[in-house]
Amino acid sequence: MRVAMDPQAQEIRFELFAEFEDISKIDDAFNAFQSASSLSFNGGLAAEAMPIGAAESPTKVNYNFKGNTFYRITEITDQDLFQKSVDGLASSETFLSGSTYTFKYHFPRKVQRVKVEDATFSMDGKTMIYEVSFLDMTKTPESVRLEVELEV
Repeated sequence: MRVAMDPQAQEIRFELFAEFEDISKIDDAFNAFQSASSLSFNGGLAAEAMPIGAAESPTKVNYNFKGNTFYRITEITDQDLFQKSVDGLASSETFLSGSTYTFKYHFPRKVQRVKVEDATFSMDGKTMIYEVSFLDMTKTPESVRLEVELEV
């Protein structure tokens, strides 16, 4: 994990890198990171979005790799807690409106097709990059469903 802040450019960049042999390990890693990051900022944006003492995130991200297709699916697991976290974002919407979240996945084979618009690819076709509005993703997490089909 890498965190870089640039006050002059008004940027904070969080990057999480990992290689996984088993797709089920991604679920564990991402959901642990999501829960930890939502609880660790005392007085910051995450503290406003998540109630103090919340042990669980209101969403869960599941990753799956079946055949030649990779899936990333987000589900809301606690609707009340999710609504509280969305309501807590109201005071930060202006700040967050310019923020983006970038998905960058590197695959062992070339990407054949994706079911999202505006994804870009590396020169070798094995890395998919997809940037979304952080605010939109936070308010409607299930809208960021990724389905990536690889060449055989």
